[in-house]
Amino acid sequence: MKLAVISDIHEDLPYLECALRKIEKLQCNEIACVGDIVGFSVPHYKHYEQRNANACVELIAKYCRYAIAGNHDHYAVKKIPIHNPISEIPFYWYQLPYPERKQISQGKVWLYEENELSALLSISATEWLLQLPEYLILEFSSIKLLLSHFIFPDITGFTTKYMHYIQQNQEHFNFIRNKQVHFSIFGHVHTPKILILNEQNNKIKLSKKLKFTTHTTAIGIPAVVRNITRSGFITVDFNKMIMETHYL
Repeated sequence: MKLAVISDIHEDLPYLECALRKIEKLQCNEIACVGDIVGFSVPHYKHYEQRNANACVELIAKYCRYAIAGNHDHYAVKKIPIHNPISEIPFYWYQLPYPERKQISQGKVWLYEENELSALLSISATEWLLQLPEYLILEFSSIKLLLSHFIFPDITGFTTKYMHYIQQNQEHFNFIRNKQVHFSIFGHVHTPKILILNEQNNKIKLSKKLKFTTHTTAIGIPAVVRNITRSGFITVDFNKMIMETHYL
């Protein structure tokens, strides 16, 4: 059994199509997407003429058996995540005017209006994104894994406390154990290689290839979108117990 896991497409249609072609050549059995299918931030991305949120959603819906929502997906459909570590956020968050949300958030929550273009979603794409879960637990060859966009308690990447959660990851490992999961895979970090979180010493390691075990491990993966780090995805071979990075 070989699983391909993609993340952070950010409306980059050509690179998503390239990823799907490579995955087909690798003869993967299934594909999973761990979020941020949409979301074009002007300071970070240069594929303005080739961005196509609706086409990206259609391809993910067609080819990915498993998919979850990321922080940009939530924003595009104005949905507040259930797993929200910021207690000050009211249920009517997106009905509030921008200045009021900025005052409430105090820099703790992403305010996308500052640099994000509208995804211009169709009704069908919006409905599909709205029904996506925040995480999935899958089992292959008696190995259970958690798919999420980021790590607990911020599993959708809703907040700006990016490095804090990476470095203080004990809550995530507790969450994994409570779900009786062997390891987790997440996106959001736009890492150039497989990012390995070690529970024992809080050190972050990067590796192009990883021989994994059933010990509790958290794995960050590259982004599909073209950006300052190399674009790519990973495959998980449950027969050989190997994770590998593949570049676009």
